[in-house]
Amino acid sequence: RVGTFSSFSFGEETIKNTRLQIADMFGADKDTHINTRIASAVTDQPQMILGADFFRAHRVYVALSQHKVYVSYAGGPVFEVGPPPPRTPPAKP
Repeated sequence: RVGTFSSFSFGEETIKNTRLQIADMFGADKDTHINTRIASAVTDQPQMILGADFFRAHRVYVALSQHKVYVSYAGGPVFEVGPPPPRTPPAKP
């Protein structure tokens, strides 16, 4: 699904009037605990996954010693939502 949002903020950057692709990627993940057969939702799943389009438009630096991630806009489109690229048939041997 595609959702339209008036704004999306990541740190100090705000992207206005954007469309995001939305999927419940982990909704079916279940975990079974010892001594029970009742499955429960898996904890510690990511709330959002950023795609390659976001990383093409940003510089990202992960400072492990500081436990921080630095992100700066480098230019270009962010969160492109469009039709999937055409599929190419496999090459014939």
